[in-house]
Amino acid sequence: MSDSEDVIIEDSDCDEGPLLAINKGEGSTRRGGGSGGFLTSVFTVFNSTVGTGILTLPYSFRMAGAVLGMSLLLVYSAVMACSAYAVVRVADKTNCKSFQQIVRKLLGPRAGIAMSVTIAFYCYLVCVGCLVIVADVAGPLVHHFAGDDSGSGSGDEWYENRRLAIVVGAVLALPPMCLRDFTSLAFTAFLSFAAVVFVVVVVIDKGHNMTTGSPPDFAPEMSPNEAEGSVEWSVAEGYKALFAIPNIALSLQCHIQSPGIYAEVSASSRSTSFFKKVLMSSYALCVILYSSCAFFGYVTFRDHTPANIMQAGYDKGDPMIIVARFCLLVTAICALPINHHPCRAALRDLLVKKEEVVDDGSDDDGDKGRKSLLSSSLASIVSDEAGMLPVDRFFVAEIAIVWVTMTAIAMEVPNLAVLNDIIGFTAGVSVMFIFPGLFLLAIDPFHDNYLATYPTLYRGVGYFFVVFGVTTGIIAAFSFFASIF
Repeated sequence: MSDSEDVIIEDSDCDEGPLLAINKGEGSTRRGGGSGGFLTSVFTVFNSTVGTGILTLPYSFRMAGAVLGMSLLLVYSAVMACSAYAVVRVADKTNCKSFQQIVRKLLGPRAGIAMSVTIAFYCYLVCVGCLVIVADVAGPLVHHFAGDDSGSGSGDEWYENRRLAIVVGAVLALPPMCLRDFTSLAFTAFLSFAAVVFVVVVVIDKGHNMTTGSPPDFAPEMSPNEAEGSVEWSVAEGYKALFAIPNIALSLQCHIQSPGIYAEVSASSRSTSFFKKVLMSSYALCVILYSSCAFFGYVTFRDHTPANIMQAGYDKGDPMIIVARFCLLVTAICALPINHHPCRAALRDLLVKKEEVVDDGSDDDGDKGRKSLLSSSLASIVSDEAGMLPVDRFFVAEIAIVWVTMTAIAMEVPNLAVLNDIIGFTAGVSVMFIFPGLFLLAIDPFHDNYLATYPTLYRGVGYFFVVFGVTTGIIAAFSFFASIF
């Protein structure tokens, strides 16, 4: 999963006016736009896709084997690129600038409510994942700087306790979680991206040393067997490959962000054929980065590759490992408020009176008269006289409830792989496959000449995305229950 990626929710209605067509390439352009060019768009999509989910890919290769793991990465990259392109194409044809807008326009208000719930749940679990990462990397760092040579860095001392690390990380993330303006958090996006890339470079470097015969820097207490054994190119027990699929799929998500990125492309360049090249280039870069990290992380630790590669038995005193873990720690703490912001926006969309919404930095600027379909059922729990929360009361209650519950849940989640399984069979497959498929099935042929010419192809691709998503969700559910029983 792209766990630290910025998920931006725009809540205004779609432009219902006529489409502004131009005779430039395939597709049509909308009024306005930004100044984004090809390289800027490629980097933005790449940055939106790459997150801390990449840390689970070496474990995926351990489960599936190197060849099958690489095959799964290629297949899911191709399908994800196609489904992201479907989202952008539908956004272009319907004049929508966000994922939620497309859902409301094509699937109706009830589906819009379902989409808000999906995004809130997805971003909430990503926030939990940030705290899990804090716990994973804080132990070795604390042990190195405060422990003694006899400790293992796995909770032997009170200051190495996993729950303490989670609480400290949550406390550090609380002040930026209280910011109302999303732009105040924008500086963390590039920091998170650079930190993740540095971690990947370190993993590749250590793995390269192993493959070239250079002595690796492993922790003194690590068993020599952890650096030995054969690399599994295939898996004798085929069902193990299923455990790799949720991690691979969730590390490739950029669908929620794609309509907004497309809307920022300059008017002179913006077309669906242009953005198809952007997506192809971005996913090609992802495959190169992901496959390198996954392969070299796996060949370094082989049968002992953990769910988070930064939990592996690297030498705790290695300067590069220390810097990498510190970068990952900062990234996770910074990513938590970034992902909390769209979670709050989605919950507000469900619970807050639209006529009372004030500008708090989000992109929710319209649809003021729409009432939440959930208001009546939630009235007895969180409502005022009208059955919905006013803004100020909602803001305080949401911060308190989300902060406490995500901290408590993070304490019970053993590793990122388990969390990815939960996201995979719930919100993840909905965003990546099911909703894009439903878009293609729901769009009016009038909006797309290509659809009018090849309606069977469109519907076939739409059904494929839905079936592919349901299948991936079932696999993720199987992986989750198999890991806990």
